[in-house]
Amino acid sequence: MAAAVSTYWLDISEPKTARGREPGYRLYTARLNLPGPGPVRRQ
Repeated sequence: MAAAVSTYWLDISEPKTARGREPGYRLYTARLNLPGPGPVRRQ
């Protein structure tokens, strides 16, 4: 289950706060792979 969650979601919980240390509390954001041109390479 953890592997499936980490594939699509990024854990952004704050471990330094009391709320962030609670075992049932996790804050996630979606992992976005935006289509489009890659980074510009200059020579």
